Amino acid sequence: MATFFDIALLSNFSIIFTFLIVFAIVFAMLEFLKIFGDNKPIHAVIALSAAMVMIFSKGAVEVINFMVPWFMILVIVATFGIIGYKLFAGPGADLSILHQGTSLRSWVIAIVAIIFLIALAQTFGQDIGPYLGEPNVTQKEALDPGAVPSTATESFAENLTATLFHPRVLALVVIILIATFAIVFLAQKPI
Repeated sequence: MATFFDIALLSNFSIIFTFLIVFAIVFAMLEFLKIFGDNKPIHAVIALSAAMVMIFSKGAVEVINFMVPWFMILVIVATFGIIGYKLFAGPGADLSILHQGTSLRSWVIAIVAIIFLIALAQTFGQDIGPYLGEPNVTQKEALDPGAVPSTATESFAENLTATLFHPRVLALVVIILIATFAIVFLAQKPI
């Protein structure tokens, strides 16, 4: 049954949306940075070329399709944050406070990098590792309840969880935390 919110048909146009998004972002960056001067036709040709290259790569289309909804959520949250600031700070509120430090810029770059890394992991995660797809669990390990989980499953989430909670990785995290606290406490001035 078709409903008003049935958007399954839009998935067929994901390549067109990806093309438009890449074209708009590349064109806007070229216009803003003025790498090739104020020559809009050159900027349009470069943006068109970048967008065409992107739509021929299935992996790039999947990464962009995963990232765009998260960026829209980020933009919506930022917009409501600015509206809330203007609402509660009064009518003469100045947004120049956002430009004073590099803290906000660092947070935005960190969030964008995290979204990008998650998108790469979701798209290419199961195909990157050198040992993925090769079964390495013997019958004895499968029957042993204390055995370390395998990373040769079909699910990327299971492989990631098995890797992150592997005893050697956890031991490495504990050693890094101990070293970090030792450096912090040794670098402090005596009281």
